[in-house]
Parts: sequence; structure tokens; C-alpha cells
Amino acid sequence: MNNFQKFHSLHHQPKAFLLGNVWNANSARIYEDNGIEALGTSSYAIADTLGYPDGGVIPFAELLFMVNRIIKSISIPLSVDIEAGHGKSVEEIIGNIESLVDLGVVGINIEDSLDRQLRPENSFFEILSKISDGLAKRNIRVFINVRVDPFLLNSPNPIAETISRITLYQQCDIQGIFVPGILSVEEIKQIVSITKLPLNLLMSTGLPPMDILSNLGVKRVSLGANAYRTIYNDLNKKTMQLIE
Repeated sequence: MNNFQKFHSLHHQPKAFLLGNVWNANSARIYEDNGIEALGTSSYAIADTLGYPDGGVIPFAELLFMVNRIIKSISIPLSVDIEAGHGKSVEEIIGNIESLVDLGVVGINIEDSLDRQLRPENSFFEILSKISDGLAKRNIRVFINVRVDPFLLNSPNPIAETISRITLYQQCDIQGIFVPGILSVEEIKQIVSITKLPLNLLMSTGLPPMDILSNLGVKRVSLGANAYRTIYNDLNKKTMQLIE
């Protein structure tokens, strides 16, 4: 079984699995050494490491360099957060994804917001459809995980907005749905009930435990940038103590 097949199968097992989000080779090795079965990059952590703000500002060439260093240090599957795609055109986004797959990346996250604003769902659907069709024409196999952002961006009616968007997006040839920010058991149940795709959530304060999430039908829980923030908050505290 190759890494793409391993990654795909993790999303179709009875229990939810933890996805460790990494920002360099060392963080990736630590997660793998401790039994994490698959990794994803943290766009925030990589951007911050290189001195860029979050939100697609990092040049794609620099992201590609970091991904190359990470993937050479591990043996487990790696997915990459490409935010809005790092491209001004669909063809450029497809080219970026192809470059990642050439390195050995098995999956990507792409989000339906831009500059902290939700894109109109129909226009994002058109982009997503063209991306999935373009990848298929090039015979590129990659796990497309679509991040749906109404909860993350505090939309007025996030559950209705999320359901509407998922219902539309899953008409494309995509493999997963990511809904960061959702916490309520009842709302998670609603999302699971309306999608045929594996549901990915973000680990955060207030999220139910893994066993409950598995029973609800959630398939993947991303650790996000929590570890990165904890490490650097701790570094800041220790530095302040040293200079007191």
C-alpha cells in the first residue's frame, strides 16, 4: 500500500484519526516517532516560521522548499495546506498541486475563503470543479480536502451556510470536507448526516473527545497550529524569565 492509499484508507476506518500539523522537518519527525499516522502542514506555522503573515502571503516557491524538506524526513503520508491555492488562475493552482504531488504529497487542503472573507459559494464551486477536472485530465491522484469556513469566520447562520456549501461542493470530485470551528454535537451530527464525504474537524477547546467524535462519524481531527503556538509561547516565557 502506497502513501496515497494509506491516507485514503485512514479516512474510511471506523475510528477518527489524528492528523499532526507540522512546520519543519523536526516537528514532522517528532509526530511520526510518537505514532501519528499522517501529517499535514500548518499554513500559519510555516508562514510565521519564515516571517510572513498568515493568509497566502508566503511565496509558493518557499512553501515548496519547506514541504520538500519535511517530506524527505518522514515515511508517513503528508498533506499540504495550500490555503486559497497560491495562484491567480485555476491553471496556476493545478500546476502548484502537481508540483506538490511530484514531491510525494498525497493530499491538499483548499479553503472557500479569501482574505478572511467567504467567497460566493457558486464561484468557489466553479473553481473547485475546474481544479478537480484539471487534475483528473492530468491523471494526478491527490486527496482534495475542502475547508468550509462559515464557523471559522463567524457567519450569521454558520450551520445553514455550511450545509449549503457542502451540498454544492461535494458534487465535485473531492475526497473530504473540513469544517474548522464547529463544536456542538448536534451541529456535527447535522454535517455528518448531509455529506457522503469524510468529515475533518479542528482540535480546539470545547471540541468533544475523540471517542465521541468517532461515534458521531467524524473521520479526521487536525491538531492545527496548537503545538507551534505552545512551543513559542513557552519560549517567550522562558526568555522573559532569563532576562529578569
